[in-house]
Amino acid sequence: MANELCMNCFSVKGPYEVCRYCGYVEGTPPEQPHYLRPGTVLKGHFIVGTAIGVGGFGITYKCYDATLGVIVAIKEFFPVGLVNRSPGEMKVGLLSGEKEKQYKNQIKRFLMEAQSIAQFGKANDIVNVFDYFEENNTAYIVMEYIDGVLLKDYLEKQGALSPDIAMTIIEPVVEALKKIHASGIIHRDISPDNIFIAGEDSVKVFDFGAAILNDESGAKEGEKVIKVGYSAPEQYRDSAGQGYFTDIYSIGAILYQMITGQKPIESTEREYKDELKSPLELGFDIEPNLDRAIMEALAVQPALRFQGIQQFDDAINGKRKAEYPKVKLRIRKRKRIMVACMSLLALAAIGVGGLFFNNKIKHSDKLYNENAKIEKATDIVVWVDNDKMKDTVEKTVSRANMKVKSAVKSTKTSDGGQFTKEQKAENPKITVEVKNISDKNSGYKDMDAALKAAKDGKEKYPDMIQTDDITDITSGEKKMVSLKDNVYAMLNLRDYSYMSAYSKYYPDMKQMPTSFDIVLMYALKDIQTSRDKKSLMESRWYGKDGDYDNCKTVELDEILKNAGSGSESVYIDRKYRTLLSLYQNSTDVNSDGTWDSSDEDIKSSIKQFDDVSADTVSWLKDKNNYGKKQFESNSENYLKGINIISGIEYRKELYKTQAAESDGYRLLIPVIDGKMLVRYTGTFSIFDNDDKDKKLASERLLYYMVAQDDFEDGEIQNYPLVLSSNGLEAATAISGQRSLEKMIKEIQTPCIMLNTNDGKINEK
Repeated sequence: MANELCMNCFSVKGPYEVCRYCGYVEGTPPEQPHYLRPGTVLKGHFIVGTAIGVGGFGITYKCYDATLGVIVAIKEFFPVGLVNRSPGEMKVGLLSGEKEKQYKNQIKRFLMEAQSIAQFGKANDIVNVFDYFEENNTAYIVMEYIDGVLLKDYLEKQGALSPDIAMTIIEPVVEALKKIHASGIIHRDISPDNIFIAGEDSVKVFDFGAAILNDESGAKEGEKVIKVGYSAPEQYRDSAGQGYFTDIYSIGAILYQMITGQKPIESTEREYKDELKSPLELGFDIEPNLDRAIMEALAVQPALRFQGIQQFDDAINGKRKAEYPKVKLRIRKRKRIMVACMSLLALAAIGVGGLFFNNKIKHSDKLYNENAKIEKATDIVVWVDNDKMKDTVEKTVSRANMKVKSAVKSTKTSDGGQFTKEQKAENPKITVEVKNISDKNSGYKDMDAALKAAKDGKEKYPDMIQTDDITDITSGEKKMVSLKDNVYAMLNLRDYSYMSAYSKYYPDMKQMPTSFDIVLMYALKDIQTSRDKKSLMESRWYGKDGDYDNCKTVELDEILKNAGSGSESVYIDRKYRTLLSLYQNSTDVNSDGTWDSSDEDIKSSIKQFDDVSADTVSWLKDKNNYGKKQFESNSENYLKGINIISGIEYRKELYKTQAAESDGYRLLIPVIDGKMLVRYTGTFSIFDNDDKDKKLASERLLYYMVAQDDFEDGEIQNYPLVLSSNGLEAATAISGQRSLEKMIKEIQTPCIMLNTNDGKINEK
């Protein structure tokens, strides 16, 4: 049958010399003498047809799999300048000496490329790899054959596209990059000639020959490829300065070309004089945020681009505000000027400033230096006590260029300002498994129970553990790592909210908060709150009567005074009951937040609050209810109150009720003598470990969790506030809470710190 197949289209042409389907003439020699001749058989069942693509490192043939009866594409490793082949021969001839060594290194990398693409399975947006093998003194990759058109050819024919059509094409490329980046791969050759349009609903990315692969065996960097208009400026230089943002430049360039009909100016030319006009400036009718997103992706400076593909995806779909690079640069310059001025003032005030900064620089290298390297593939286990924290840790892991043992939750990476490329190169060796102990499948009631099992030898200790609700973290034989000379040493305290108080509350420095929360009051609009469905009056602090229109804070005494008089009903979230010790001078508050007092004592101590029934008291005492929602519109156990005192996460409960309306509630900050009430949250400890790689990997992850400053849309909406000042700004911008951020900054200090671990309340 092979003699009856056309070696170009693989239709059955019969005994005829010319194929009636495509016009190919049997016996036509290959375009180049070193190409494999049509009809050559590889691996016993792949019939080679005509060459359909060629590059500096390989030749791609259209082939026929005689076993399965399907057409495939096979890429042959054939690096120009390192090998040769005589016409009509199959075997590749190697050049001797140094070129032979280069060839062996590069063929190893070629096979790594095959393995890397094969991991994507049958992805809809990446060309599938079916097999790879070595033969004829070289290697081959078997891929799906796509009967489509290159985006390059499509654009040459169509010219500028409407934004809607451009988005239809770019979205699958974005989805492909999410998978690629999540696997630790930087493609480095995203361009129209490496994108196939296979149909109305099928667009595929291919050719990983230039990619930086995520592999620990070396030789992971592909050939250097420059595509004028699509290659970022850092691609013209050393690969050490490249990252996921490099691919984002390329995808921005493609979207720019699709909408404008012209390639962007070469990136290196723009470094000296950037005259690239946005699509809007060129007169194209597109959404302003899409225009900003394209230009942000095309920023010449990598730091001004989107740092993760999810950011870009959110921006082009209107879920995230994009910004022009020039605007971002102006904002950063203003911040640098302010920091520089503050630094000069500090140095002027401290005569030993030079010595201090020299010591600080040496100290802060603790997690990344010659003596702190991850030597091998390292798995660590993290215990958390809720799904939200599990999700947060997993996203931080993937941003840090580490691997998540379960499904990767985020394709975003850190902004690059925290660690250098060389430092982050080690992180892919780290795999993190995050276990939610509160999950019903964990087998444990709570973190205390899981920790007891570990102490009793029935459970293996984790490497890192969330300690917010643990009664006694210090008991047991397993020791905790002091975080003083590693995670804490990496922090510039001026860049983090309330961290100047850290050593006061954790003197042994064996626990590290990753976020903070503040006590807030949610003043509700007229809303049903009592069991008899009686509709209560609108909260006096809602602001519509004019008395509190411009208020940002309200004294806690005033809240409780009104609650005691019956004019306003107030409910305090169980997590914040420690506040009551300010008024009852009680020593009965346990470390877990529960009371030892009798029911009558509890009733007496919270008499300021309206309509406290016996079952409400029982609910408050039950530790199993810790952190559960107390505000439900359809519950028979609905707790009364049109003023709710709780933390930032309470917004989630409000969104489930009629208070979710845009004007359903108003946020104020309760204060005592003008001071906010603040508590550390998301606290973690690291167990000491003889395996130095596990210990170091845990320290790096914990640092990333503290220093995180980049988030996905919606991720931070109902989460306690991050410690990083930059992160707080970014998070509140994404979640629509910039007004809250401004309120916090205005009255940030002095404050009253609530140390949730021991029930103490201290002023700062």
